[in-house]
Amino acid sequence: QDRRELSQTVSIARNYLALAEPGRLRIARLERMQAPPAGLPMFDPKDEATPTDTALTRAASLDWIAVTSPDFQVVEALKSKDPSKAAPLFTAQIGLDPKTHWPMLAVIWQDEQATMVAETAVLVDLVSEKYYKRINGRLVPTYFRVHDPRLPSSPFSFQNEARVAVFVMDGSTLDAKLNADDFRPPKK
Repeated sequence: QDRRELSQTVSIARNYLALAEPGRLRIARLERMQAPPAGLPMFDPKDEATPTDTALTRAASLDWIAVTSPDFQVVEALKSKDPSKAAPLFTAQIGLDPKTHWPMLAVIWQDEQATMVAETAVLVDLVSEKYYKRINGRLVPTYFRVHDPRLPSSPFSFQNEARVAVFVMDGSTLDAKLNADDFRPPKK
């Protein structure tokens, strides 16, 4: 369980950096989507239980693109049975705000010959433009939530409740200068 939680944290961090610096992505495929991806949690705006701090209620009004790259990460990528096969590819379906072009939602999954590996999927809700700030010269979200897939489900869908909410603290850096000694316990 500890290894899985650590893997989840590393996965969140790597996807955060990939979304924060899209210019560094190695892109295998890029396409414009006609509609949001299937399986997003649906909320009725008239329902008082609908969260007010989510980009999910705006999914239909976002501009959607799909980017396939080896530079995203899922918690547990499935290994290919063919040892000669290249590293796995991942697809990120990204909902962009039509005015700012900032990512508001991202669905990331392992891509096996243009097919989603459902158990690897993750939904990142970047909530609102008000949480974007400049850190180390990059405009990045400082609050977002991560949703897991509802498994098994037919048709495929994500959990309505987020598994984790991530807050980036004021004073954080994306250019940490760490070495092996930073991870050793303090000497007594």
